[in-house]
Amino acid sequence: MTPTSSGATLVYLTPIRQSPTHNAAIIHRSLEIDESSAFHVAGGEHTGIIINKQPEKAPDMSEPDISLSFSVWLNSRSENSTTQEKRILNFVMSSGIPDDEGKALVHDFFKQLMTGFPKDYVSFLKRMMTMLLKGFRGIESLAVEFQLVDKEQQVAIPDAAQYDSGSELEEVTAGHVQEILEHAFPNGLTVAAIAESLRCNEEEVSKFLHELEYSGIARRLDDEWIRYDPRHDDEGHEDNQQHGIEDTASQENGKQNQNGNGTHHHQGRHIDARYTAFTYGNGHKAPEPTVAIISCLFLEKQAIDAIIEDSKTIHKYKSGGDSNVYTMGRIGEHQVVATKLAVIGDTREAITSAGSITTRLLGNFQNIEHVFVVGVGGAVPHYTDAKKHARLGDVFVSHGHGPQSIAAYIYANDVLVDRDSKVVTGFSVR
Repeated sequence: MTPTSSGATLVYLTPIRQSPTHNAAIIHRSLEIDESSAFHVAGGEHTGIIINKQPEKAPDMSEPDISLSFSVWLNSRSENSTTQEKRILNFVMSSGIPDDEGKALVHDFFKQLMTGFPKDYVSFLKRMMTMLLKGFRGIESLAVEFQLVDKEQQVAIPDAAQYDSGSELEEVTAGHVQEILEHAFPNGLTVAAIAESLRCNEEEVSKFLHELEYSGIARRLDDEWIRYDPRHDDEGHEDNQQHGIEDTASQENGKQNQNGNGTHHHQGRHIDARYTAFTYGNGHKAPEPTVAIISCLFLEKQAIDAIIEDSKTIHKYKSGGDSNVYTMGRIGEHQVVATKLAVIGDTREAITSAGSITTRLLGNFQNIEHVFVVGVGGAVPHYTDAKKHARLGDVFVSHGHGPQSIAAYIYANDVLVDRDSKVVTGFSVR
């Protein structure tokens, strides 16, 4: 054994089993170089990585502190076949590391390993060795096994292509049509657009739309249909006989429904045309909102509206898109305004629509000091700690990290985390 001149930690890969169906290797750290066992000493950017010869006798394996396993499909181009392989990772942690910290470290290791999953064995092993060389000091050794699975023991993984109905018509219900309208709200949709989204014929969509209209859930405006909430009709106070939705397209043609004092009678509500204020039934002007609440789903908007007191709602409808809906009122001591994004998804059109709605919100309400983006979010179970799974009813609140952080909402695909301090150092976008 020869100690390293710099005292740096080396990372060894030692194969311990080789066969056509079962292979295993151990990756471990050492401060000394065993020249008699070394098969290859890496250089350049991989300096510090050493590949050992396979020993005649397999070394004794330490009992793992943490084990992970997963399955992958291997494609054979020569035989034009696929085989399932099970991979097992057995981690031995450094002494003195608490269990929760060890599990968190393994979680970060596995998450980074799976990002851009390596396509071949060499890349897979090289990534694990590089990760241990550059960080994850709490992991003392890692034993990895590759074992082909017999056909009768294979885990069935469905092929998404088998369930792709392509352009085939799908059976839909009135609930599906209602859901499409709620996603598009405050915008309206044509019958053709709904039929294309649900992959059904227009006659079927028209039938369901008339059912929803009869139930007071949908309303037709020119050639579009829109999700309608009849609860807002009870908010009128001066002209409760009018229940039309204000159409800015009609305004642009000079057809404004406006009285002599410059205000609109809008869905039974007496709304100031500037949006930035509205009047109560007693004629008193309400304070301008200082808090904005943005949601994505229609049911989220309904839940927010339910806790707003003295609420009044504007639905600024425009055929073809770019509609807005604002519910103004009071939550506690704060004057608030709530709105809903019109499109769900991460397409370019969805991002543009969400951005324009937010821009108009801040432009129409000049005194906004705080903006809350709220709603239901998806979650992925924690890799190693069941206590950290997202549960039904959990509330997630984001905040800045550290005194130098700046409060901001960033649409990012991933964050960059320092391996040692666990501090978020940045983010990545596509």
